[in-house]
Amino acid sequence: MKDQFPIDKPGYVYSFTSVNRDRSGVETELPVTVGVVKFEGVKGGIVHLLEVDGPGGVSIGMKVTPFLKSSSERTGAITDILAFKPVSSGPSKVTADAGTAERQAAGTRDDQARSLLHSIEESGYPIEEDEMTISTLRNKIGKGELLTREEDRLLHRLGDKAKEWRKAVKSSSETEPTDTLSG
Repeated sequence: MKDQFPIDKPGYVYSFTSVNRDRSGVETELPVTVGVVKFEGVKGGIVHLLEVDGPGGVSIGMKVTPFLKSSSERTGAITDILAFKPVSSGPSKVTADAGTAERQAAGTRDDQARSLLHSIEESGYPIEEDEMTISTLRNKIGKGELLTREEDRLLHRLGDKAKEWRKAVKSSSETEPTDTLSG
């Protein structure tokens, strides 16, 4: 760890899993949910317990905040965080009573958005500063929710950047070592 600074904004769930075993491997009655929590502007994340009502109570991109031990019990270790609790439940789901034509158009847009998101993720394009946005888009697309015009434009802009990134990587890999200047 290079720098230390306070994080005053909620984190977000990057990924999660639920299991019916505790850290020791002992079977539990209720599922235990663990997730990777990331923070805006911070590289990396924290794998930690999520205090939610089962796997249905968590979603990718959901904002969470740490639930800490009392100040007198804290030691400055990661174990000072008992769990991360939801700040919000994330975006609402698309209603199921849309017309057939709207559903078909949304399905086509959804397929395009999935394809574009997959292309961005597979390109290797460094998305550090856009990671929260990509996580939110991934969550909405995964749930079949419609993207706003702004989100759709952003997804296409990132898709264009990823395409340029792939071209640059390909061009770089095709450059012969004799074609470059030595240092």
